[in-house]
This record gives sequence, C-alpha cells and structure tokens, in this order.
Amino acid sequence: MKRLSTVLMSFLVIINVLLCFRVLQQNKQINLFTSDNESKEELLMLISFILENSNRQINPFQELKIEGDTSTLRFLDLVTQPILFFYYNELSCDPCSDIELDKLDSISNIIGSENVFLLSKNSSFKDIYLLRRINSFRFRVALVDELINLPISNYPSNYYFVLDSNYVIKLFFVPVRKNQDLNELYYSQIIKQFDKVPVGT
Repeated sequence: MKRLSTVLMSFLVIINVLLCFRVLQQNKQINLFTSDNESKEELLMLISFILENSNRQINPFQELKIEGDTSTLRFLDLVTQPILFFYYNELSCDPCSDIELDKLDSISNIIGSENVFLLSKNSSFKDIYLLRRINSFRFRVALVDELINLPISNYPSNYYFVLDSNYVIKLFFVPVRKNQDLNELYYSQIIKQFDKVPVGT
C-alpha cells in the first residue's frame, strides 16, 4: 500500500511539472530563460526547489503562534480547508518582499483574507507590526519556532504554497525576480484554485 502511495505521489508530481511546461509553452510571451547565465542558474535552482517540495506532507502537529491570539495553535487546528501560505524570509531583499506583500494583499481581497496566512520563522511580532505598518496588509500572520517538514532553502527567498486539508503542499512556488510574467501566471492559478475571479472580469 505504501509503495502504491509513493508511485501515485510521484505520478502527480510529474503531471504537475508537465502541466506547468504546457502552460508556459502556450504563453510564449513568458521568457523563462534569459541570456544571462546567472539568471539561468538561479532559475534552475528555484525549479529544483519547487520540484523538491511539491506534494510534501507537513507535520499537522507543528505549533504556530498566531498574531493577536495568546494561545498556540497547530496546523491541525488551523487548516480545515485549503489555505494559501506566504513564507516571509527576512533575508529576502526588501523591495522583493514589498512587491510580494502588496500582490498578496490584492490576492487576499479576491480569495478572502481568511484564506491567506503570512508564515515566518525568524521574525517576531514586533517585526511583523513594523512590516504591516509599511505594507498595510490585512491577512493573518503565524510564526513558527522550527520548520518541521516545511520547505527550507539556502536561497534567501520568499515562497508560496497552498496547504490542503490533508496537510499536503500544493502549488508551491518561488517568485522569480526577473520574470514577472511567470509570477503573474502563478497568481492567476491561485485565484482559480480558490474559485474566485477578480471584480470586473
């Protein structure tokens, strides 16, 4: 049974990758690779990180400190339906984080702020308070002491993922600094995932 589950999980990952490349082929305006060798290496590293963490199951008993709540919750208590998480890495460049936080706030207005969480490991609620004052976002914040079964990267970047009710990571994505078209494609997929459409479309 365990072997069958592993095979099925691997099959799903392969299907996800093929679908991503299919979408990229259909969107020819998205230039995935540039002539810059450094950019190519960066993209390959990010793609590897994405593949590594897609369909990973996290520990539902991982404890979280929720902003404005004195009690400690677990993913088990928090995730009863799919939730979009944005992992905020304080080592990421400030302009990069500001862009993503602004975009995430716009997304949360569409899919509902109750379906969005900012997740961070090294930040304090004081740091988050200052971050919120600068960026004026409305979604909730959760802090963790340790990233148990959560994606860890040596690359100082923020990342997104949807956690489903089985605590499995879906739609894992690292924003690409030099490819906003690719990032926008991901944002649109998130909105579709939550079955919402922007006002006026």
